Amino acid sequence: MATQPHTVPPRPGRADSGAAKLVVPSLIGALVALTLGVYGHLHNPTGYAINIAGFSSPGAVKSWLATGAFVFALVQVGSALVMYGKVPRVAAPPWIGGLHLPKTDLPSWTLPALGALVFTALTGVWFTSAYWFFSTFGIRH
Repeated sequence: MATQPHTVPPRPGRADSGAAKLVVPSLIGALVALTLGVYGHLHNPTGYAINIAGFSSPGAVKSWLATGAFVFALVQVGSALVMYGKVPRVAAPPWIGGLHLPKTDLPSWTLPALGALVFTALTGVWFTSAYWFFSTFGIRH
């Protein structure tokens, strides 16, 4: 007679929540940011500027990169509205789901809340960098 291996049942009351899947990456990101901040505080800058080919200044690079990120954020919001049927008389094309990789193992409020938070942050970054730069110095590269 063959014996079956003994399995340990899961502990009662402990559910695998989606919150842990959000907290762990957030803590890792916070640790990276803290480490970079401490490194920057303890080390003196070299005084050498990094120039990106095709751009006149670091401010121009930052402004154009912020503009690109803001455009991608607008595409995400617009395509999500179309995909979920929130735009009247506009049918979602079959490829639009590829722009959004849904996570089914998270609570339903998580992605819209985090998406709104990221969109708000990118809007703030764009207005405090790119909009200011372009309105002060003009649109240039």
